[in-house]
Amino acid sequence: MRKKLILSVVMVVLILLAPLSVAAGGGREAAADRPIELKLGHLSAETHPLHIATVHLKEYVEQATDGMVTIELYPASVLGGQSEMLEQTVIGSLEMVTIGSGPAAEYVPEYNAFALPFAFDDWLHYYRVLDDPQVQNHLREEAARNGLQYINCWDWGPRVVTNSVRPIRTPADMRGMKIRVPDEIDKVLLFREVGADPTPIPFPELYSALQTGVVDAQENPVSTVYHQGFYEVQDHVTVTNHVLGHVSLLVNKDVWDSLAPNVQQAITEGANQARGIMRELMQEEYEEALQGLRDNGMQVIELTDAEQQAWREVGSRVWPQMHDVAGGSDYVEWFLSRVEAAR
Repeated sequence: MRKKLILSVVMVVLILLAPLSVAAGGGREAAADRPIELKLGHLSAETHPLHIATVHLKEYVEQATDGMVTIELYPASVLGGQSEMLEQTVIGSLEMVTIGSGPAAEYVPEYNAFALPFAFDDWLHYYRVLDDPQVQNHLREEAARNGLQYINCWDWGPRVVTNSVRPIRTPADMRGMKIRVPDEIDKVLLFREVGADPTPIPFPELYSALQTGVVDAQENPVSTVYHQGFYEVQDHVTVTNHVLGHVSLLVNKDVWDSLAPNVQQAITEGANQARGIMRELMQEEYEEALQGLRDNGMQVIELTDAEQQAWREVGSRVWPQMHDVAGGSDYVEWFLSRVEAAR
């Protein structure tokens, strides 16, 4: 009698808990009809095109889901540097992140192929490679193996070099110069090749490092130089365009798989629109930011074709050194064939 009573109680408890386990399990049906809050982190200031694009993504998703899904934005590295935010996304404490190809390569080495110095002719050539379905599918598959859902790539703009020592026109002008680089192999190898001293420093510490003379120089997209106010602590900017950068929108894979199809669709559609917005803003802002640097006292140095070619020759010497960290020789050769096909 006592055993029957205990069994009856257990059965009742299991029946009562069953609906809760379905909801807590993150099933697609449950995700479609309960409020969901997603956190998205990025490194840029709130005036930067990246933040403007994430605001559009947030508003699109919230409207498309009638407010059932909300996205909380965490700009300006308030959650840490890019590597820290990516790690948080992998473990699931942060649901979404926009991340540069360098930090992303910590989990998906193939991202480093995008950072082969001087591999691309211009913005449009770069976009054609970014949007190549074969390239996209490969990134999506590799990201999934590492607990991440790849959504798409947003523009980050061509990178330039700034410094407070002397005008830079040729690679030799950088000899002996201490330059801050992100902890990314392509930048370390490139500036080591020209005889500079590449020094990785986390982005949130960069302004202070320039201000106090810990480093003489740094490299970043023009818009980042302008929005972060580096003109206050740097004198010269050289338009090298050594790497055309992008950020990827990544989502924790378990979180993504738990979302209802209509939510996934809303995020994808909003992200595609945000990508277009950011690309347009970055191109519009490129010249505006350069002029802003001039207006704030920086000397802007635009290279001649011959000077640009000298930099390209240095960059090409770096490519073979990156094979092992960019998915292997076979992948790099395949990637470069896609680059050539996009010309």
